[in-house]
Amino acid sequence: MKKWLNEKILNDNKKTLALIACLTFFVLFIYQIILFCSGTYFNSGSDDVVQYSPFLGQYINFFKEGYFSLYNFSNNLGASSFADAYYVPIDIFSLIMFVLSLVINEIIAFSIVELMKVFLGVMLFAVFLQKCKYKNTTVFLLSFMYFCVGGSWVLSVFPVYFSLFFYLPASLLVVKCYREGKKWILPLYGTALIFYNFYNAYTLFIFMCVAFVVGTLKDKEIGFKQLAKETLFFALNIVLSVFMGLFVLLPSVLYILNNSARDTFKFEILFDFQIYLRMISKMFAYEVGTVNFVGGVGSSAPYVQNHFSYYIGVLGIFIFSFIFRMKDRESKVYKWFLICLGCITIFPAFSMIFTGVATAYLRWLSLLNIVFIYMIGHIIEKCDFKELKNKKINLIVIGTLYLIAFAYNFIVILTSKDIFEVNKSFYYLCILLVVFAIAVMYIIFYLSKQKNLFVSIFVVEMIIALVINLSVPYNGIKSMDNVEAYEDIQNVLDKLDIKSNSLDRVYIGESSKYNSSRYFDVLTNE
Repeated sequence: MKKWLNEKILNDNKKTLALIACLTFFVLFIYQIILFCSGTYFNSGSDDVVQYSPFLGQYINFFKEGYFSLYNFSNNLGASSFADAYYVPIDIFSLIMFVLSLVINEIIAFSIVELMKVFLGVMLFAVFLQKCKYKNTTVFLLSFMYFCVGGSWVLSVFPVYFSLFFYLPASLLVVKCYREGKKWILPLYGTALIFYNFYNAYTLFIFMCVAFVVGTLKDKEIGFKQLAKETLFFALNIVLSVFMGLFVLLPSVLYILNNSARDTFKFEILFDFQIYLRMISKMFAYEVGTVNFVGGVGSSAPYVQNHFSYYIGVLGIFIFSFIFRMKDRESKVYKWFLICLGCITIFPAFSMIFTGVATAYLRWLSLLNIVFIYMIGHIIEKCDFKELKNKKINLIVIGTLYLIAFAYNFIVILTSKDIFEVNKSFYYLCILLVVFAIAVMYIIFYLSKQKNLFVSIFVVEMIIALVINLSVPYNGIKSMDNVEAYEDIQNVLDKLDIKSNSLDRVYIGESSKYNSSRYFDVLTNE
């Protein structure tokens, strides 16, 4: 099988992309059929997605009914349509959902479009890797890894963020094209990001600037003044894109500043120590929360400081460690990038700056997962892996880290309030057994020095990660019922002409500072 793939498929760029497309599409198609037959849709087990999907569905229904106003009073929200622009993405995916909603239920259309983002994101990443001159075997392996791992799927817990699965590889591809001389692409793409979501655009712009600096340093010898000049010109193109999107950005910002509550920035010096433990745990161990890789059952850490994951697997961590021993120019640049990143991660202030919010939100770290996967590809391309047999210290280091992650997750389970609930206890136990079994298999195959079997376990681990990610909706809310319940209650409110602030966006529940109706001048879509 391996020989046939190498000779018939992986020796050709187009055939490699076709193989990746077929594999990804087949898995997602079967998954969507399963969701449909189960009476639910892709929601990541997240109440945020459940709140958002009927909101977006109603928004689209207004357009189908020929209704549009500068103010949107659906769901008792009463917000400016410009203020909604960063919550209802103005991009190709919203357009596709609108078209699909003409022939199928808008919630099913939402589910299909969310999974489409995964498919297109994987394909864009594969194209980017090919433009970086990676071998097709490496392209296939890394694309499969991006498709499977939790560091990318973690973004699905919040609806608008899941589009980053597509926009992250798109951003890397745009930076690559810019550096190859196609500079006109950047301002157009930047404008598209503003329309998609200007909060996420802000973080993506920082991401792209860092990618540009690192890419320039690794490809050529360059002085500080020249690097600063080229980076400034790159940033000015981004500023141009911001000006191009001002007619939707400016009214949105003004509305939010004038009509919503905002906390002041209070910079912390360090995170709670538990946050640093979770960073280690989430590098290569499966999370045990009801929404995988996010939050943490029994965790006392603040909610917003838990939304991140580095997950790249045991073999991924093992390969990743080689970057600190390799001597080529690119590896040296990556090594200093990682050292700087480690220093930045320690301090909460950078999380506030990178995300533009008043709390040290850690979700920006999840964006780096795609960078780590790319670096693993560089190591695979440049390293002959002789140290796989000779450096036993790697086994000790990875084994120790993995035991820390295992022990941490085990403690989380023991301190969980719902550990005695049969379903959740069984779920937690399965996750721990999988973690432990994979660790044991890696040690066995490492000691046996069987490289092919070592890689085979990696493939198995990635498949398990994908299955866990795709199984999330079954741990969460069967959201179709929620949509119907909301519509029934909304119809009653409309008939009685009641303006209630007891609706958290479109989710039935207790009102709160962060989720209550924007009609009453509180926080907008936070």
